[in-house]
Amino acid sequence: MWGNTPGNVDPSTPHAFRRLTATEQEERKAVLGAALARVDDALERSQSLHGQGHAVAAFGLLKYVDLLLARFNLALAQSRAGHTEWQSTLNDPERDAKFEAWLAKDVPA
Repeated sequence: MWGNTPGNVDPSTPHAFRRLTATEQEERKAVLGAALARVDDALERSQSLHGQGHAVAAFGLLKYVDLLLARFNLALAQSRAGHTEWQSTLNDPERDAKFEAWLAKDVPA
């Protein structure tokens, strides 16, 4: 049983769960779908750069895909947990701009 000993404490009380309205569900679906589309775009760019012989840039884009997927998974978990600011997790304009600047330096136009 829970709480019988100091090493077996009672589990924490879960956060309240609120069902999303149909509109909220569609909004979440659209926002998360757009985030996955960004992942697909980055993968296509990586394949294209690799095909053009830009191996370092292609690898950099694959690492960037890891970041995008991590943001996606965190935002999804936050939205399911009822976190109201989950959408902000998907966007990091400063980091994205730094990455694009690095990519532009590595791949001549």
